[in-house]
Amino acid sequence: MPRSLRVGCTKAAGADGPHGKGSANPLEGGAAPDGFTIKGNAGSMIYHLPDSASYDNTIAEVWFASEAAAKKAGFRARRGTQQEGAGAGDEAAPARKSRAKKPSADE
Repeated sequence: MPRSLRVGCTKAAGADGPHGKGSANPLEGGAAPDGFTIKGNAGSMIYHLPDSASYDNTIAEVWFASEAAAKKAGFRARRGTQQEGAGAGDEAAPARKSRAKKPSADE
C-alpha cells in the first residue's frame, strides 16, 4: 500500500498531505487530525462539510482543513451542500417555472 494511503499518517494543517496542502489521512479509527473538519471520499472525489446531511454517515478517506483545500485537490461538494461563503442571509435561488401545460379556454 502506498505510504500516502496508510491510515494513521498525519500531517499538520499547513503541510502537504495525500492530496496536497491542507489534506491529511485519517487517524487510527478514522478520526480527524486537529484542525481538519471536512471529510473527503477519494474514490468519488466528493467532500462533505460538517453541516451536510450525510456528514455523520460518511467515513472520511481523507480529511481537509478547509473547503478551499478540498477544491484545490480536485474534490467537489456533495450535491445539495451549501457552498463556502453562502449563508442564511443570502438570497435563495429562484424557483423553477412549472413545465405543466396550462389548460386552454377550450378545456
